[in-house]
Amino acid sequence: MLPTTAPDARLRGAGDVVKLLAETINQVRRGEIDPKVANAVGFLSALLLKAIGATETESRLAAMEAAVRVQPAMSESHFDENRERHMDG
Repeated sequence: MLPTTAPDARLRGAGDVVKLLAETINQVRRGEIDPKVANAVGFLSALLLKAIGATETESRLAAMEAAVRVQPAMSESHFDENRERHMDG
């Protein structure tokens, strides 16, 4: 078990999670923490990475949706004109 005075890990992105996992692996190897604690850290890290990925995906999708809303909609007649030009060309 970790001491209650152990500092909180900064976990804002995948790189932070990688650092935590590397540190945890080395702590297990040195016998500094119980492997059960390391397993919990690994499991929770996997969940956190999924949540981070989902958050990033949501942000990207929202940005793409906002960009599409800003662009004027192409009218049906404009589409037909462009299609005819390409067919004639």
